[in-house]
Amino acid sequence: MTATIRTAYTVSTKNGTRTYRVRAYVSQFNTKHTRVVALGDTLDEAMADALRYIRDQHVRDDMPTPTEQIDVGRVAGTLLDAYVF
Repeated sequence: MTATIRTAYTVSTKNGTRTYRVRAYVSQFNTKHTRVVALGDTLDEAMADALRYIRDQHVRDDMPTPTEQIDVGRVAGTLLDAYVF
């Protein structure tokens, strides 16, 4: 079974400024590992940072890089914090 990167995000607005929070993890054999949180001014920036971190960690640990990605989309902050996506 290949490893899959699962991502989701939420948006918070404070004083007119939007911040995107992306959480990502690797799912393999029904376990979650290599978890990361990335913040950004745009969704693309935060998503790219999260994916780059996960791929860099796999290369550093001499593990095969995950080839699949599932983007769940926008979820509620409480679900995002609990990695329920």
